[in-house]
Amino acid sequence: MMHHRCTDHPRRRPAAPGVVALVLAVLLPLLGGLGGGAAAGADGTLSPAAQAHASSEATTDATSAASATDGASARTAARRDLRTSTLLVRWRGNRGERQDSVTVPGIGVLTAVCRPNNTILRLRPYHRSPETQMWLAKHQNKRGKDTVAVKTVRIYRYATADDDGTGGTGKQAHEGLNRATPVEGRSSGFAHGVISQRRGRQAEVGRSNTLPVSSLYLEWYWEGFRRKDVKRQYCRVKATVTTRTDEVLGLSWHGEDDGAPRRQVVDLGAAGSVRFTCRESVDGSDPVQEVTFYPSEETAAAIAEALADEDPDTDGPWVGTYVERIEAEGDVRDHVVVEEAEYDPVAGLVPPVQLPENGMLRIWYYADGAVRTLIVSSYWIVNDTDPALNLCEVAAARF
Repeated sequence: MMHHRCTDHPRRRPAAPGVVALVLAVLLPLLGGLGGGAAAGADGTLSPAAQAHASSEATTDATSAASATDGASARTAARRDLRTSTLLVRWRGNRGERQDSVTVPGIGVLTAVCRPNNTILRLRPYHRSPETQMWLAKHQNKRGKDTVAVKTVRIYRYATADDDGTGGTGKQAHEGLNRATPVEGRSSGFAHGVISQRRGRQAEVGRSNTLPVSSLYLEWYWEGFRRKDVKRQYCRVKATVTTRTDEVLGLSWHGEDDGAPRRQVVDLGAAGSVRFTCRESVDGSDPVQEVTFYPSEETAAAIAEALADEDPDTDGPWVGTYVERIEAEGDVRDHVVVEEAEYDPVAGLVPPVQLPENGMLRIWYYADGAVRTLIVSSYWIVNDTDPALNLCEVAAARF
């Protein structure tokens, strides 16, 4: 199988030895499994440390300051809010099922099909009038090179703001896993994804964006599909859908007159907060499409104190981001661009991450030993001559 080169937990800039040890103590239980192909998003149930991570994401600053008894109750609630579901297709010869399905909370049903003549991931939403999107960053080896392709599966009734309802898709849509037609005899790959839903493009979004967003991790392998001996045919497809049912991350608006918010601030508990901004030009100013992280007041104060200390061994907490920007299709080295940034004490924030015009982000945010992970799908238009056709569709989920 291909090497999962983009699933390893990210590198980070050097920090004080004590901080490094603390960060590694948190990261290894949470992200270490990704390099071996473990499903992203399962970190809420892997270990006590991972469970603590999941609970810290779901608690507010007030809850974080509560007693140990209150903290135990918060952890129980967090596990209820964090839903992880897995589908598994695994068969050899004539033994095993060729497809399996899993529910995407609030949206619909995700199905994986693996047959010698059909290898797909299919999404069927409950309703077609809202627009449903499944973004995938597909990693495969093609002609000896590790490649990535950003794919967007959309199901909708209304294609544009002017559509009368006849320009839409069917009730379901899919993305193929094969590289050739007919299906190649042997193949493998993996993908990270985001599944979200919003009002159709014929209408303003307003404040109707209430469905949680799900992250998706997918991996597949098959062999023997060109062999006549059925006993030598094998397939395995696994997909994990992770959903925080208590939050909606991202921004959506259709047309510059849409009353939907252009900014969203989300509390990350002890790690601080994150702000999503996606707005058109205002009074001649530049449009802004970005994700910005702010550490907590306590962490910012600790950094300021360390900077003022004359002891060179006092570095204070390390705060920063590691980002994978994934756009278009081609060699991983060209289409997965890594960006790193450290906290700016003068501005009081980590330098903003630019949202792709048509692409995806995977973000690791570190704050004083804690880590928060987000996968983001982003599509926006802010320069159309018809203001009604400008739009923003940004969705984010924990992974």
